[in-house]
Amino acid sequence: APVYLKAFTGKDYEGTRWTAAEAGMPGDILMTGTGEARKAAYEQNPDRQGRGIMEVENVDASRLYDYRPYYTDETTVEKKGDVAIYTYYPAEGEAVVPHQEVDEAYLVVPESCLEAVKTVCESAGFSGSPEEIAEQVVTFFSENYAYTLRPGYNVGRKDYITFFLLDNKRGFCAHFATAGTMLFRYMGIPARYVEGYVFSYYDIVDAGELVEGVEYADYYSGYAPFGETAVVELEVSDARAHGWVEIYVDGKGWVVVDPTPASGEEETTSFWDAFRNDNSMDGNDNAPNIGADTIGAYIENAASGIASGLMLRSE
Repeated sequence: APVYLKAFTGKDYEGTRWTAAEAGMPGDILMTGTGEARKAAYEQNPDRQGRGIMEVENVDASRLYDYRPYYTDETTVEKKGDVAIYTYYPAEGEAVVPHQEVDEAYLVVPESCLEAVKTVCESAGFSGSPEEIAEQVVTFFSENYAYTLRPGYNVGRKDYITFFLLDNKRGFCAHFATAGTMLFRYMGIPARYVEGYVFSYYDIVDAGELVEGVEYADYYSGYAPFGETAVVELEVSDARAHGWVEIYVDGKGWVVVDPTPASGEEETTSFWDAFRNDNSMDGNDNAPNIGADTIGAYIENAASGIASGLMLRSE
């Protein structure tokens, strides 16, 4: 499964931007409840739940945010200069998360996109449990929408979500995550928009470097899907910057849903560049790429200051 490093959490959609959520209850953007439940599950049965240590060095990313793995133990976070050391619980066991009060804002669908969101939800026929609806949304986007870093011109300057859902039907991760958040909310599932970084096991295999002189047991214990491996260091550049969704599921807390389909095109830039590029063209000299004049206008959050990104050390 991919590893997500969470930075910015969006709360209220305002047509061209997300407002930042604040830490603390209700809505706990640090997901303390889930982390505590997984910690307890690990202590009770490490054969079903893993515990890892991840060192995240901020090389040249924004200083406004932490870049933390899911699900961290908030009582053990250490900071040593530009390095943050997280204890986290990545391998899912059978942890039961106590019920958490959720801010009603995470169910709000603004009037600006309500009709488009309603049309999609009703035509797609989403139904069932939050987990079932999450699978349906991911499949719906995969089968009916295309991933591209050059989504084209927003004709008539319609609401960003409306244009994506009903007209254009193509975009990059922020398009899918923003629209997906609203689909979940319309279906009565608390949801919020998230930005940060993501990397896969294959990224580690391809680009990770073994760290000499350290023990596996110092960085990981308990259940491991791939068995005992090694401690590796990985540079996480802005090419791995990403946007996704968190939904609230009773008994599980906030969980990740990534509605962005796989890319069918060769990428030579990151989606942060696509956000900022208000001069690029999409086959028409009079049609600038959807960028800084629309949704990109609010990317002052995790995108700010990202250059060479982060350096990770983890099992």
